[in-house]
Amino acid sequence: MKLELHQKIEQADGQQLQVLYDLVNSYLTGHENEDWNNIPAQQQEAILKSSLEAAQRLGKPLGDVLQRLKGKHGING
Repeated sequence: MKLELHQKIEQADGQQLQVLYDLVNSYLTGHENEDWNNIPAQQQEAILKSSLEAAQRLGKPLGDVLQRLKGKHGING
């Protein structure tokens, strides 16, 4: 896991690096809010992973995802 994080950080541009820094710094210094502390650790990890992916622009546009899901489930509109 450390190696994967290191690789993602190495590939990050300036803006992505700032987002990653803010996330990690907040997490490590305990500035999470009470809601965050009440989320199970597995969900916290998934959120942090998603944030890293978003910072690296690995996400997909919502419109594309919705279109794919509508097609998959036969929903029109």
